[in-house]
Amino acid sequence: MEEIQAEGITKRFGEVTALKNVSLKIASGELFFLLGGSGCGKTTLLRCIAGLESPTEGRVFFGERDVTDLPTHKREAAMVFQSYALWPHMTVGQNIAFGLEERKVAKKEIKRRVEEALEMVKLEGYAKRGIDQMSGGQQQRVSLARALVVRPKCLLLDEPLSNLDAQLRLEMRSEIRRIVKENHLTGVYVTHDQAEALSMADRMAVMDAGEVVQVGPPEVIYRQPCSSYVAGFIGETNLIQGRAGEGKLVETAVASLLASPAVEGYRAAHGAPVLLSIRPEALEIVNPTGLDRAMTLTGRITERTYLGSIIQYSVTLGDGSVIQVTEQNPQIIRSPGEDLVALQVAPEDVTLLER
Repeated sequence: MEEIQAEGITKRFGEVTALKNVSLKIASGELFFLLGGSGCGKTTLLRCIAGLESPTEGRVFFGERDVTDLPTHKREAAMVFQSYALWPHMTVGQNIAFGLEERKVAKKEIKRRVEEALEMVKLEGYAKRGIDQMSGGQQQRVSLARALVVRPKCLLLDEPLSNLDAQLRLEMRSEIRRIVKENHLTGVYVTHDQAEALSMADRMAVMDAGEVVQVGPPEVIYRQPCSSYVAGFIGETNLIQGRAGEGKLVETAVASLLASPAVEGYRAAHGAPVLLSIRPEALEIVNPTGLDRAMTLTGRITERTYLGSIIQYSVTLGDGSVIQVTEQNPQIIRSPGEDLVALQVAPEDVTLLER
């Protein structure tokens, strides 16, 4: 495993700037995610790390080595693609062995290492199968085995699960993390799927318009997003406009709420416009009768969506704005109607953002 460092990476395609002075340090042995919407630059950054694209400006380091001008195979990194990129006319074993044959490895050693790679991805005994005889999940495992057989120090993955169905994606998440950790690899994983990133990453970088906007562990980015973009992209959130009051107090059109700043040291001037981010699961529906109004919003349920383990409500507040509320393991199914409901939230679950 090896530390990966990108320093001041800019990438231009003609007049389009895909990456703007991106700098990142990925620790040795870390499973690191590049996350963002379509066109944010995450795949371009991965391809610059892999050596499939040359940065217009900036350098890429693997450990102490400057690999910016090295071809992919000399970086000791292996790439797993969204499309699997398997050869249909070859068997599973021939697909996996291809990279070793290109490196002129002895036949006996190739056979041993192919078997070893198949064992890593739990496909023992599949070497002679045709690719067309494999399911989508099995083909993805073959693609992983082909990457692992060359014994890379870094494993680079470009949306590897996007072509799988929901159940297979869940199974492969834990498999990929296991493979990275058991083989002591540094992993860089591109996705637009927030659930994948939250469930698998040691750390992640959220990207927007060619720039890294926040880096951190999943729990920090989820609970302390640095901007409305990050808050809205990583999971669902309710954004409420307000103005800064005394201390941690924020005055909104519907309630006075205490909030904690997402960015350490941020202090909004008294009366300055701010945004509050409140996750739907942080709101609790309570009986409004005789309730202390501190940290409380009131409104009417206008829509509900039952999903078994959770139920989602749309609640229209007094100013006409609509917020989302999620209840886990619902024991009571509330119906839309005219009755007022109260929503309570703890101060630590209200995040203060710059508007």
